Amino acid sequence: ITVLFCSLFHLVGAQEARYGIKSASIEREASAMGQKMQIEWYFDDYGNKEVLYTTLNLPALMGGDRRIMVLTDGDRVTTVDLDEKQGTAGMLPEEPINFLSLSPEAIQKYQLKEAGEETVAGKPCKVYTLKREEMGVTVDAKVWIWEGLQMKSEASSGGMTVYSDTVARIRENEPVPTDKFTIPSDIKGL
Repeated sequence: ITVLFCSLFHLVGAQEARYGIKSASIEREASAMGQKMQIEWYFDDYGNKEVLYTTLNLPALMGGDRRIMVLTDGDRVTTVDLDEKQGTAGMLPEEPINFLSLSPEAIQKYQLKEAGEETVAGKPCKVYTLKREEMGVTVDAKVWIWEGLQMKSEASSGGMTVYSDTVARIRENEPVPTDKFTIPSDIKGL
């Protein structure tokens, strides 16, 4: 559910501006079903080049921390397990919501509603609620959006929080090193 939730809000599906700033390096703190993780999020060209590096904090019994890279390029998405050196590539399952230009279709499909304004990481955000059906389960979500960027999110199902994240730090409009968008050469399966 974590990868699906992240893909809904982070990944690029079209060559139009997704965000109101050209580039950023963002650090997020997240939790999925009680599992802590850190996310490094980089984008350039107003979101048309984008990558997430997620570190799952797993106990030693489960193999310790896991590092996952998710890179988008247009409507293609590549997911890489950086520890197992395995990857998969394909097309985005659906186009994510573009909060800079909300379409009537997205508003209806996700039952999007404005729910006020709050500040996250020093940025004034517009808050939205939405509903999403994932694998036969209804997920209720709340997202905090600034310049099209998801600065914070909470998702619940059956009254239980299944995912939450928030931006801890953002460095905007500074160049992102090109190697952040490069898949390591030793990855198999691509």
